Parts: sequence; C-alpha cells; structure tokens
Amino acid sequence: MCSEIAEDPRRFFFFMGKGGTGKSTVSALAACFLAARGRRVLLLSLDPAHNQADIFDRPFSGRPQAVGERVRVAEVDQRHWVDRYLHSVQDHVQRAYTYQSAFNLDHWLDVLRESPGIEEYGMILAFQHYRRVEHDIDVMVLDLPPTGLAMKFLRLPRLSLRWLAHLKDLREEILRKKEIVHRIQLGRKELETDRILGRLKEQGAFYADLKTLFENPAATRIHLVFNPEQLSIRETGRICDELKEIELERCMQPVLNKAAGEEFPLPPELFPGRSVPRLSLSGRPLVGLSALHGFLGEQGERMDFLLH
Repeated sequence: MCSEIAEDPRRFFFFMGKGGTGKSTVSALAACFLAARGRRVLLLSLDPAHNQADIFDRPFSGRPQAVGERVRVAEVDQRHWVDRYLHSVQDHVQRAYTYQSAFNLDHWLDVLRESPGIEEYGMILAFQHYRRVEHDIDVMVLDLPPTGLAMKFLRLPRLSLRWLAHLKDLREEILRKKEIVHRIQLGRKELETDRILGRLKEQGAFYADLKTLFENPAATRIHLVFNPEQLSIRETGRICDELKEIELERCMQPVLNKAAGEEFPLPPELFPGRSVPRLSLSGRPLVGLSALHGFLGEQGERMDFLLH
C-alpha cells in the first residue's frame, strides 16, 4: 500500500477551518486556479452543508460534473456511504453465519447507523472510493466540514490502527488457546475463525494506507483557512496543536482569507517559520465561474502556494 502511495503522482489538497472563514470558497478558487495552470482537478465536497452548489450556482451530486475546462465537482452524500457500509456489514454477517436469523439484525444496524464515529467513517469510504476511481486527475481538492468533524476524519486512520492492533492480538491469543481451538469444529466454523483474523488484517491495511497518505507532505497538503479576527486565529491555533499530535504538522499550510490589508499582524508563535499567504476580501460575492475567475485575475499570484 505504501509503495502505491509513493508512486501516485496525484496531489490531495484538504481545506479546513472554522465555520464562516470561507474555506469552501477558497477550495473552489484553488480548483479553478489549478485548472487554469493546466492541472486536471476534482473538487470534492465532504462538508454536509455542500456550499459548492451555492458557489458555482448549480446543483451537484455524487457524480463528478464538469464546471469548466479541467474542473469537475462532486458532493458526497454522507448518508449514502453510511448505508453502503451497513449493507456490507449485513451481507458479511449473512454469508458468515447461517444462524444469523436468530438475531434482530435490522435493529442492530439501526443502532449502528447512529453510533459515534459513523459520520467520519462514511467520509473515509467516500474519499477512498473517489481516490480509487478517479485516475484521470492531477489534484483532488477536498472541502472538509467544520473543524470538529474534519479532525475526526483526519484522526480516524491512526485511531483505528491502534484499536485493530489490540483486536488482532486478542484474536491471535484466542486461536492459540488449545482448549478453545479444540472446541472448534472442522470445516465451516474453522473457516469462520480464520475469516475474522483476515478481516482485521484487511482493515489494518486499509487504514495504514490512509495514514501513510495523510502523513506524506509530497502528496497531501492540509490548508488551514482562517480570518483576521481573534476567534478564528485562536481556533486555528488549536487545529495546529491537534495536527501536531497526530504527526500531520509537515502537511499544514495556513491561509489568511478575507484580509482587508497587508498590515494585519499574526502572533509570531502561531506559525513559526512558515509563510502565510493572504487572500484579500472580495468587493463582490464570489458566486459563479465568472466571479471566481475574476477574483483570480486580480490576485491569482497570491495562490501560487498551491503549486509548490
């Protein structure tokens, strides 16, 4: 998995930040800017609010839709991916256990649908799907949800690997116990036991692949969009601390949006040793392709950080 990532020439640009900072608009500008520089771009909205439809002034769905030369946009239906996961769980149980009718499976799937962590898992499944099928792009620009859910999404591979390691050790210990192994019948039930361990290993490879991608600054950039106001700056500082905790600091790129002037001072301890590009406050609503390209025509050089 890791070797596949190292050879993958595509880039993955995530845009996150406090609600209202303009991260969806900045991600749309980034997609248009990169396309104008010859990149083939997929702009993928993982934000349940789906502001891209408002920004481009047209409806979108999970099927990528062209909005200009070399730019396509898709909006992830989170519910669809959660349901898809639950159906896969149901199919797995029905294939593995002939006695599954003894359980009220539908009831437990309804419970699982509302369980903690299911939203970010749906986002992960969607991201991996587009990453797998979109071979004809150079850059995937991802518009993430507000900070809380975005951080859960980025944390999930690392957290899941820790849980899977413990579960794998536990399963292997069970299989080593002779008194338990001797009670397993030959044939079908032995296959079921091996299938559990195999499934844990598959999930481990799935998350190890994601963790490697997220931590690779040659492939991944996490753009932290913030505004020149105190609450936004403070939340961005907390995001930086959290990204450092999960070893994603090398992939961070802060972006000051809606900057009314060049003189706004940033706390020196916030981004030590990092340059912070500034995008000016637009004098008109950035809605529609012409407005986006007009803004880029005025200060597109400020987005050159995307090309590095």
